[in-house]
Amino acid sequence: MAKVNYPYSTSLKRPLPAWPIKEACKPFLKAKTSEEYILASYEVLNLWNNYTGKYKEINLWDFSPPSEAGDTDGWDWQTCTEGAPFDPFDKGNCYYNETEYLNNCLKVYSSIGYTKEMFDPYFVQNNYGYEWPNASNIIFSNGNYDPWSAGRWREITTNEGSLYNLIIEDVGEMYDFMGSNKNDTQSVINNAYFFLDSLKKGNG
Repeated sequence: MAKVNYPYSTSLKRPLPAWPIKEACKPFLKAKTSEEYILASYEVLNLWNNYTGKYKEINLWDFSPPSEAGDTDGWDWQTCTEGAPFDPFDKGNCYYNETEYLNNCLKVYSSIGYTKEMFDPYFVQNNYGYEWPNASNIIFSNGNYDPWSAGRWREITTNEGSLYNLIIEDVGEMYDFMGSNKNDTQSVINNAYFFLDSLKKGNG
């Protein structure tokens, strides 16, 4: 839900209201008893899985409404081959375990020819390098609620020469790629102007 925490309703992943994280917290803020906390959990699950009320019944163990972003199997396949979702540099603290992840990939995809030789958690580093001392004219942009932002270049809005790191406050993934909206935050508006100005100057 944090990935699509936008200031307006969207159906990028599935139909959700504006600021879904805030909406998800509301039932818990009102809850006082154990029963009310259980009902709050139900409301959050329903917010994510059935915000429009379209579904009369939801099986949490076998329920995957279609996403407007397309089938997610492509992403899963990529993480099982060349885009493992963990940092090979930090084996001690990473909550992903390479062996367990590989075993899951084999379980899901071996029926279509997947083998352990196809699992390459170092693909990105080995193919694109570990350091880029001569990199230039790049603008990195992340919403600070984006779960992927843990891998961002810098924690704050800053630059080194023509390398820029922009942080969009209070929002999730890909917000800066979305079309303009009357409810856009000032942070993303400022970033958009920065992008345009950089392109005009040939810095992006």
